[in-house]
Amino acid sequence: MAQTGGTRGRVVGGRYRLGTMLGRGGMGTVWRAVDEMLHRDVAIKELRLPDHLDDEEKELARERTMREARTAARIGHPNVVTIHDVVEDGGIPWIVMELVEAQSLAEILETQGTLTPADAAELGLKVLDALLAADQKGVLHRDVKPANILVTPHGRVVLTDFGIATATGTATLTTTGMLVGSPDFLSPERAEGKRPLLAADLWSLAVVLYMAVEGRNPFRRGTMISTLNAILNDEADPPRHAGGLEPVIAGWLVKDVDLRMGVEDGARILREVANSTPSRQYGAVPPPPTPVADPGAPTTPAQPYDPHGRAQAGHDTGATGHPGGNTPPNSWSQPAYSPAEASPTRTGVPPQPPHIPHIPHTPAPPHQPTPEPRRRGRIVAVVALVVALIAGGAAVGFLVTRDDDKGDNAKPNPGNSEQATTPPTQPSASGVPPTSPPSASAPNGSVPPAGYELVKDPLGFSLFLPAGAAKSRSVFGANKDQIKYVTADRKTAYLIGATPVGHDPLGNFEQVVEATAKTKPAYKRLQLRDYTPLPPGARKAAMWEYTFDGDPINGDGSGNRVPSHVMNLGVVTTGNVDYALYVASYQSDWEPLSRERFDKMTESFQGK
Repeated sequence: MAQTGGTRGRVVGGRYRLGTMLGRGGMGTVWRAVDEMLHRDVAIKELRLPDHLDDEEKELARERTMREARTAARIGHPNVVTIHDVVEDGGIPWIVMELVEAQSLAEILETQGTLTPADAAELGLKVLDALLAADQKGVLHRDVKPANILVTPHGRVVLTDFGIATATGTATLTTTGMLVGSPDFLSPERAEGKRPLLAADLWSLAVVLYMAVEGRNPFRRGTMISTLNAILNDEADPPRHAGGLEPVIAGWLVKDVDLRMGVEDGARILREVANSTPSRQYGAVPPPPTPVADPGAPTTPAQPYDPHGRAQAGHDTGATGHPGGNTPPNSWSQPAYSPAEASPTRTGVPPQPPHIPHIPHTPAPPHQPTPEPRRRGRIVAVVALVVALIAGGAAVGFLVTRDDDKGDNAKPNPGNSEQATTPPTQPSASGVPPTSPPSASAPNGSVPPAGYELVKDPLGFSLFLPAGAAKSRSVFGANKDQIKYVTADRKTAYLIGATPVGHDPLGNFEQVVEATAKTKPAYKRLQLRDYTPLPPGARKAAMWEYTFDGDPINGDGSGNRVPSHVMNLGVVTTGNVDYALYVASYQSDWEPLSRERFDKMTESFQGK
């Protein structure tokens, strides 16, 4: 007789041996497991069906589990959990996925306290990237919340649990009257049972950002019904610790979806806040006060959205605001927000303008209803929602049982064709536009070669990078002064760290070689020596070159083990600042591509 429930030591699908239980929800249990064929650790999700479901509902739950696997698998993004396999065992499906050694944001907020605005903005950008990648496949997540956001010790952010994800434009209410998702994070349009778009996930992300800096949900009340009523009728209290995040939180928490801030403006603000100040340990330092706007200062124009922070040349910009030029009807006083002085600047070859999902906007009619009738209407909506739930014979709750779309066969809303057809926001592999305007010179007088641009980083260095390289900061953990760039073709990664100590670079490397050899699988040292010629402005330099098996592009936390190549140049500048200039790629991409990129970096690098 087949086993129907997971137990430690059970082998699922003839291949995956269950270990400890990692978590349990209303419809599933997640186990740590070992893939006995490939000898790697994985996570495996077991579908668990409540006893009260009838046969049709159980079959729909099985279909939903399969849809979760297909949905996450087709997104294929570093900020979305990777699906390895789906097996059926004991009459139920099991989803095999990468094991992400991480804490959830919910656990971080509970055990370590709130995040600084810069840390919250960096996390928000990564979650936004995941949502945009899903949206490009016609998928809404519908359950964005701290418990579904994982943060690894290396700073990777992973959005998990696509179990209630749905095709763009499908309704929120299920055919049995059940509302799916976590009530505290529902957008008003979803709480009213309307068809949601990407803007609904942006609302949820705004609530997450609010919680990240304030430590509480602005809409949570004592009961589910009072929470829904607050979402529909109450404005969130102005956050006290959001700093520069306040405009994006306010903009994405606008109840009227047609007036809600768009992706472009929200992402721009997140980038500016992430780059504005050094990040700090959670709760250790009070966040900076909200800046007071200078009434006489000019308004900074909004920049075209790019999730990776690349400047857009030759693109007409308008005033900072929301789609259609509408001001969000939010009661908060919103100071003007201008880009931080420390935002990185790029000159040289501009990258291709990205194609961005557009949140449809219909300008509001000239006559707006008065607040009181609108409030009464929303109260009626809450009552109607409760009546619908009870009349449908369903327990009032948020358990996922059945949806009214047809899984992968569901089509995006025909009126939302731009969302359905827009190419992914990831940079194209082609890298550089065929024609390039004149490039600005580097501090040493040289001009970026074709396909490169001069990047001036707020960490205090400048160098030539392949045009369109995406930047991120090591926000979580100890390496807070380390910047990562990944090229648009995702074949070369740069890690650049700075420490104002002026040590001997060769001695620095010698102190960590032994530990690296123990932690990097198949580590092999190729060279470790003093380096000449010295880069511009350097007084000492050392080279450490090695190979190993890992994933230099996505990080070793991805679980991939691929032959890889590293050249790490240690530099001490005349200003006594230590820099580690690390370039890595898969071995197959090292010669000549990544090696040439390393040479271009060392020839152009300028530090403090």
